[in-house]
Amino acid sequence: MKKFGMAAMSLLFFGAGWLFGWVQRTPQDLIRQRIAAPAGGEFLDVQIVTKHDDRLLQILALRRSAARTSLGVRGTGQTGAALGLWHAYQAPDGSWVSNGTVYEWPAQGSGAKAALGNLRLAAASDKSGRLHAVVLDAKGGGWCLYLLRGADSQWRASEIELLAERLDEPCLVPHPESESVVLIGLAGGTRPAGYELSLTARSGEGEFFWAKDEYPAELRAASYAVTRDDRYLFFLFQIPGGEFRGAERHITSGKWLLEPQKFMRGFRDPIGGAELRSLSGFRDAGGLMQVVGLAGGGGVVHIYRDEIGTWYNNGIALKAPALSRISGAVDGRGLIHVVGLTEDGRIWHGWRAESHEWRDNGIIFEQHSK
Repeated sequence: MKKFGMAAMSLLFFGAGWLFGWVQRTPQDLIRQRIAAPAGGEFLDVQIVTKHDDRLLQILALRRSAARTSLGVRGTGQTGAALGLWHAYQAPDGSWVSNGTVYEWPAQGSGAKAALGNLRLAAASDKSGRLHAVVLDAKGGGWCLYLLRGADSQWRASEIELLAERLDEPCLVPHPESESVVLIGLAGGTRPAGYELSLTARSGEGEFFWAKDEYPAELRAASYAVTRDDRYLFFLFQIPGGEFRGAERHITSGKWLLEPQKFMRGFRDPIGGAELRSLSGFRDAGGLMQVVGLAGGGGVVHIYRDEIGTWYNNGIALKAPALSRISGAVDGRGLIHVVGLTEDGRIWHGWRAESHEWRDNGIIFEQHSK
């Protein structure tokens, strides 16, 4: 398996358990636009990705169930809450369909070392349509759970002690030259860092590979977004203090291009010089890098990079409820969609129409207590 820019390579062998398989629900199961998630519990983090084989939008979320007897959680028989990876997708007619929790593990297990408020989710789809997800402890300790849904639609996982450093704002980027993904985050809160991850499974056994990547020591960021084409990774960094810079990295050679990039005059003016958070990068139908993020007041900010490499800031494109996290993606028609996590653990959705008008679709998934 080809690697780029790695400093070391370690091989860890783990059993890869899978709790159960699942299939897409039938049309009779569709509940259009507003779907109540299973009773009780709350969402802790959320990501939206485009599945690259059929271009359908996928929502992956980290969910804590309500306290219950956990007879189905790996046969533990424990009583209490459980953590799970929850999945939904957007059908071709635009309706949202929930597949519910597709992988679950006890909150009292290894992940209990991390406070629930510190857990973060990163997700991606590779060129073959497989779905990747990583759950990690953003405040240190190195706990990480890597989940993969393969071509057989089964979810497999490897729970590992991977990172020796705290990693904030995690994101996943598919590697274009292999079946692995690149996990990127802010080590220590300000230093961009990366790991290449790969999980394969056969005959009930799993092989997990990881490799630490090397990033230039001069890079610092309070928040960032990244996406890629077939040759480069494209980064937008907001430096502590509020300034912005762009960077590129050649995927095959690992060479960084750190020369100053062009920003429109008054780039920070539409956001009043504010520091943004939860930046999310993706490419539109024309291949241009798009970035959404959260302003201090909770509004959704929209930034993009044009054909010649100049960055533009459209400022607050959409008012939204108080959100703690946001994620963006493009659907099969090229329309931009964003999902966010509300402070009370619900999933909010907005989108940009063909007229480029932004629209608030409200809460699309929430937990109801009986």
